[in-house]
Amino acid sequence: QHKGFGLTGPSGTTAGTLTKAPGCFMYEAAADGGQRTLLIWPTDYAPVEGGQAVQGDGHVLHVGDEVVLGGGEYTDEAWVMDHLIGPSIADGCRTGVYALVTSVVSSRQP
Repeated sequence: QHKGFGLTGPSGTTAGTLTKAPGCFMYEAAADGGQRTLLIWPTDYAPVEGGQAVQGDGHVLHVGDEVVLGGGEYTDEAWVMDHLIGPSIADGCRTGVYALVTSVVSSRQP
């Protein structure tokens, strides 16, 4: 989780299907051959519904939802661990691609 950026920070968008691995939420992008990307949420987001959804900032996103998220992607795992997550990430959550979530643009159930 991160503390947010106020009016600054990455401003791209990423889209895919919200998925879950033990200890983390990811999205899977069909356009990228099913690449799974670990989602790094703002601190006010938390798992709900027995870990099958994540809630924050007035949104509830369920596993399987098609989501468009604001933020940016990072591939430098060492930098992500040092600056955004910390070393306590589960091995199954290490995807090599990480998305810093700054907003939820849209979500819909399939």
